[in-house]
Amino acid sequence: MTATLTAEVLIVDDEDGMLRILGIILERAGFKPLFARNGKEALDAIKTYRPGVVILDDMLPGGITGGDVCARVKEDARLCNIPIIMHSAGVKIQSRSYLREIGADAALFKPCHPTRILEAINGFLAVGA
Repeated sequence: MTATLTAEVLIVDDEDGMLRILGIILERAGFKPLFARNGKEALDAIKTYRPGVVILDDMLPGGITGGDVCARVKEDARLCNIPIIMHSAGVKIQSRSYLREIGADAALFKPCHPTRILEAINGFLAVGA
């Protein structure tokens, strides 16, 4: 699957390997990946770039979790329409009540096949088109 436009997708993860892998997958699919390694960087990047989609790890260093980032974005009227896909190996993202609480639009459990990630991204971008 390829993007019809070069949409920016923010990848938020503290693992360099995961950032590289997802970056390559997204570039090959025609997206422009943006990167953040913690909650503060994620919030700054979301406010600055307003990406088409955010892929967000729940377990981040620095005191601001992915869930915190998601909830803050969804509470901000200027940012709340940005789709957020939680992407984590943590068990919290398997809880529908947790996902509702933070306002996540979708969740993918790590490890996740690249096709599923691209399908999720394309699904949100097609809705917004």
